[in-house]
Amino acid sequence: MIAHLLLFLAALLGGGLNAIAGGGTFLTFPSLTFAGVPLLQANATSTVALWPGSVSSAIALRHDWATYKNRLVVWLLISLLGGLAGALLLLRLSPDALGRIFPYLLLSATLLFAFRSRLEKRAAAPKPVAGWVQGIVLFIVAVYGGFFGGGIGILFMAAFSLLGMRDIHHANALKTLLVSVINGISIVTFIISGVVVWPLALIMVGGSIIGGYLGARFARRIPAAALRIAVITIGLGLTVYFFLK
Repeated sequence: MIAHLLLFLAALLGGGLNAIAGGGTFLTFPSLTFAGVPLLQANATSTVALWPGSVSSAIALRHDWATYKNRLVVWLLISLLGGLAGALLLLRLSPDALGRIFPYLLLSATLLFAFRSRLEKRAAAPKPVAGWVQGIVLFIVAVYGGFFGGGIGILFMAAFSLLGMRDIHHANALKTLLVSVINGISIVTFIISGVVVWPLALIMVGGSIIGGYLGARFARRIPAAALRIAVITIGLGLTVYFFLK
């Protein structure tokens, strides 16, 4: 019961973080590994736990991402294919390979979160980019999202800036939609492969939904700088832990 309560709280805080600043994976994924869940199953279960929040956010922001309707079908298809490729790649790796890779993924996600403002500023003056280049960039980000997903929102925002999207609100809405699609196809793949720990996933889904709702309601009352420092500190601490482990 204590372990289940801690997982519920981790999902509650993770859903709140995603609604405010991102970085919920830094809480849900490690909490599952600390509970003794293997890396592959922990990643799959964490994705299931946080997915409902991203879907509800995408629905709420539908008027913003609808401005890209002339390219939306292509981008959704690219996201589906990339997310599927990333999830299948994850399933093909051995447990030992996953153990070696995950600390670097956590470190990469933490650094992306820490330096996202600089990434977006460097991409603030983009030049027109060909459609096929856009497709390749989005596919690479989608593969990463299907494989792990930590920091994918930051990667998408940086990629959108490079691709010439100047309206941050519309880009954020599109990012939310594509992330929910990538996670959705990943979840289907994980379910078919039988790697989701459902008793824990259902407990955490409830926590993430409540956390996402509360986070959206009270986002303006929480200092963004304090949240960023907390997420970065957690990410670095977990990275050190997994490297030592």
